[in-house]
Amino acid sequence: MSEKNNPNSELCHQLNLLRLHYLSINDKYRSFAYKRALDGLAKQTVQIKTKEAANLIPGIGKGIGDKIEEFYSKGYIEEIVSLNNKNEQVEIEIFTRISGIGRVKALEIISKGIKNIEQLRQNKHIKLTHHQSIGLKYLNEFETKIPMKEAEKIVNIIKNTEKIFKKLKTTICGSYRRQKKYLGDIDVLMCSPDFTSDDDKQLGGVKLKLFVNKLKDNQFITDTLALGNTKFMGVFQLSDKHLHRRLDIRIVPSNQYWTAVLYFTGSANFNKQFRAHALSNNYTVNEYSIRKINPNGSLGKPLPVESEKDIFDYIEFPYVEPKDRV
Repeated sequence: MSEKNNPNSELCHQLNLLRLHYLSINDKYRSFAYKRALDGLAKQTVQIKTKEAANLIPGIGKGIGDKIEEFYSKGYIEEIVSLNNKNEQVEIEIFTRISGIGRVKALEIISKGIKNIEQLRQNKHIKLTHHQSIGLKYLNEFETKIPMKEAEKIVNIIKNTEKIFKKLKTTICGSYRRQKKYLGDIDVLMCSPDFTSDDDKQLGGVKLKLFVNKLKDNQFITDTLALGNTKFMGVFQLSDKHLHRRLDIRIVPSNQYWTAVLYFTGSANFNKQFRAHALSNNYTVNEYSIRKINPNGSLGKPLPVESEKDIFDYIEFPYVEPKDRV
């Protein structure tokens, strides 16, 4: 019977998707079971809508019979929906590995029939931003972890550059401050005593750009991904013998510096526990400030903070060394 004349053609299409799935994961038993069911349905002259009717056909057991009834009662088979969502998420994650590409752009790429990184590299019709193009170019290098020995050399350059600007202060946050053996990127936090939250952000932007330009003058920064008044995102390379590495530099108002250092040091799990402890003691902590929660639920003014330990002391949380913040 031709597919056009088969009253069960749409059902067969759905069941064939499951057959192909099991074939792709080398589940020969279930892929063969679906093949037998499809062969049986192809011979039918009437639409099969219930599991009772399906179970009368040689080759169709209870499991597939349930799938057939589910298709007609719901209009879809839950297992196929789940597989489609899982496959789409896997494809999305292939492309969101690239710096600058989020879910929306990944879906656009997938909609063009591009399935992997190599196909994206070869495709000349997908428009990528400068950031995305650099992310694609250095994908393999960015995904290679930075050993601490190399990170120390990068940090030395950052610190030597800091000395040129007498008022600037920098802290290397993230995995570096937690003394991990391998890092994903270098995350720098910067402040200056003459830049506070009362000042225009452009003042911070001027200081940030001067610092970044000095690194560029020394030919350590190879690419700029983004540069605004508060954050620089770029690419750093120690020498031609080294890989390209991701470098982020943020400038924050000096009166928000230590709460930012605490936040950007992490880990995410430690920050979550710290904030929960703060709330239990009627304080709220974020990257910008620590504030007292008043009895009526309103927030007090940002409390003065002269060191990271001050924040721990406010909420009566024993100080934890960065390396122990897991």
